[in-house]
Amino acid sequence: MKPASMSLKEYLIKKLSLRIMQPEKVILTVITDQFDQANDALNTNDQVEISGFGKYVFNRKKAIKKMDLWLVTKEDLETRLTGELTDSARKNLEVKLEAVEKKIKSLKPKMI
Repeated sequence: MKPASMSLKEYLIKKLSLRIMQPEKVILTVITDQFDQANDALNTNDQVEISGFGKYVFNRKKAIKKMDLWLVTKEDLETRLTGELTDSARKNLEVKLEAVEKKIKSLKPKMI
């Protein structure tokens, strides 16, 4: 039974480490590398299958809807930034705008 204070990832790594008698650090490195590779593959392909975990598919229709939403949100934030704001409100809007711009930038290559 997984302790409540431990994340699922930590728990699985610890269990696997004990089962195959390998250091946790090695298992963590392998798992991290595998998921990084899968993430990179999703940047160039529309689907990735990880044995034992399932098939992950890029849903173009949802991506188009999200992109439209983010573009509208970006315009709204930029419009709000041109108005009179307190320093803290301006900083808050700038942080939100930066986050939306990152999302747009990460999704744009997949939309081509």
